[in-house]
Amino acid sequence: MRPKIATSINTKNKDRTIFIPLQKGAYQLGIANTIGEIAHLWKLAAPSHDEFLQVPYLAFMESRPPGDMHFKYLVFCKNEKPIGVAYCQISELKIREALTDPTLSSFRQRLNDTILKAADMNALFCGNILLTGEHGSHFCPDTIDIKTESLLLKEGLEVLKNHCKKQGEHISLLLIKDLDNPRKSALHPNLGKEYKEFSIQPKMILNLRPEWNNFEDYLAAMTSKYRVRAKRAFKKGKDIEKRELNIDSIKAFLPRIDQLYKFIAEGAGFNVVTLDGEYFLNFKRHFPKKFRLYGYFLEEEMIAFYTTFHNQEELEAHFLGFANETNRTYQVYLNILYDLIKAGIEQKAGYINFARTALEIKSSVGAEPVDLFYLGKHTNSLKNTLFTPILAYFNPTIDWVQRKPFKELGNSGSS
Repeated sequence: MRPKIATSINTKNKDRTIFIPLQKGAYQLGIANTIGEIAHLWKLAAPSHDEFLQVPYLAFMESRPPGDMHFKYLVFCKNEKPIGVAYCQISELKIREALTDPTLSSFRQRLNDTILKAADMNALFCGNILLTGEHGSHFCPDTIDIKTESLLLKEGLEVLKNHCKKQGEHISLLLIKDLDNPRKSALHPNLGKEYKEFSIQPKMILNLRPEWNNFEDYLAAMTSKYRVRAKRAFKKGKDIEKRELNIDSIKAFLPRIDQLYKFIAEGAGFNVVTLDGEYFLNFKRHFPKKFRLYGYFLEEEMIAFYTTFHNQEELEAHFLGFANETNRTYQVYLNILYDLIKAGIEQKAGYINFARTALEIKSSVGAEPVDLFYLGKHTNSLKNTLFTPILAYFNPTIDWVQRKPFKELGNSGSS
């Protein structure tokens, strides 16, 4: 029996789910402020292969949202049957605060400040700004074609923008986040010229080969040059004690986790939101088995940590933290990458998502780049025209060398 579509009210918090006709009435759009009020419909169209679009994860995000972030949930229906979902995060982009680059000259910094003087804006992301990859929308492939899907998503985001305006919230920027090349190429022609295409950095993916039954199999697949490099890193980090932390241990080390995370976050080129240690504790409480936090210790002092989330076939390398001085001495970051690979093999993941940044060192352990794209539009037509050149100015090309650490398949010799 199909769920009845009707306006519903959560009597506890008075949140309201509304339904609006789309495509001249052929489809309906449900808009909700919380996942709880629309979960009964959401579950029927959410992708089973992606934990990040399932109700438990979305409820976790609501439980302690980062910064000023809040959420909207779109369910697309046809004949009262859910056929698609879209997850939207709304956050204020404070561009001048997010662009932290102490290496810029004073002239370049003043120029940036001039350009960005009026750039702070309220942005609506169809997707998840805490993750690398497309976790924004999904439509049941056996119900509609890609053109209809594109038109529904486009209209749905416009309806949502207008809905927010009626509630007193102005949206300046609409962004569809982290589309791979095939999906971007399918969606973009139907969204219209006002949606500009841009990319930031690729995500780095390591596909775990079926014959890698343990970490030694992974090392054996490397050329001698990269096996020597790995063993050198292990030797540098031999004094590090590594252990997984449970909820009580995370609580005990929370201030240090917060500090180590911020060492990395503050050194990044661009941060839309900044987390704190409580985020990791809350994640562990909601997903005690799927979310894991590992600490690196020297004489009981935590010098680094990293986190993972097991998302079906994917092992998500989530956030981490370490101090630069210990990283140089003990090759902490490289050891973390190898430990992530070891965890992926042990947990029988299909691949590891190493996310963005540090592209060359990730390629040295076998990760390959996968291009991801944003499709975005500014709601002001003049600013939308300037959108692409301004992005190009603040997103310079990153020069890096892609390493090839593995022997050629079928070649058992070393190089």
